[in-house]
Amino acid sequence: RDVMKQMLAAIRFTHESGLIHRDVKITAFRFRAAHAAAPLVLFDYGLCCVSASAPRARAIVGTPEYIAPEMGSGVYDDKVDVWSVAVCFYGMLTASFVFDVAAGQSGLRLVKRAEVERALTKPALEAAPPLAVACMKKLLVFDSRLRPTSAEAHALVRDDDTWRASANSPSSADLKQGAHAVLLHKTKTSTAINVSHPERQ
Repeated sequence: RDVMKQMLAAIRFTHESGLIHRDVKITAFRFRAAHAAAPLVLFDYGLCCVSASAPRARAIVGTPEYIAPEMGSGVYDDKVDVWSVAVCFYGMLTASFVFDVAAGQSGLRLVKRAEVERALTKPALEAAPPLAVACMKKLLVFDSRLRPTSAEAHALVRDDDTWRASANSPSSADLKQGAHAVLLHKTKTSTAINVSHPERQ
């Protein structure tokens, strides 16, 4: 809950500052110090761009496993970051991606609606805290028009006893030991794409 709230706060701040990050991924977040209460920080703004009030033509950029479906059209807004942070949440809950990019595959590979639907029925989600899963599902919406803004998403994660209770509920299955390390390694070795687009001309 605390990590999800801080990740969404970072995205919200980025958008309120008039930017779209465009490469939100697990490895773009770091704790400010090596202790349990250290705040989480978003960095790596190398692919960011200025936001606008409506979707418009932009470069297609980002790390393939985290790219929102609408980015493939080259017309998108800051909700691409909401999708990417939802993929981070999905990874935290299941130690896997919504979809995998084959090793060595280059170029653009976009997630398909059927892949998202399959991912949302993964057994690992049944063992995760119900409110965390519900929050992630509200953000991982294929149609960007139905996806919440970063401010709306941030408001979903409340610091109340309901989240605490669900976080302490017993799991029916444990994730395979080392599964999150494998996910982090895949993220680190995935190559970001940057497809030429009118934004660059």
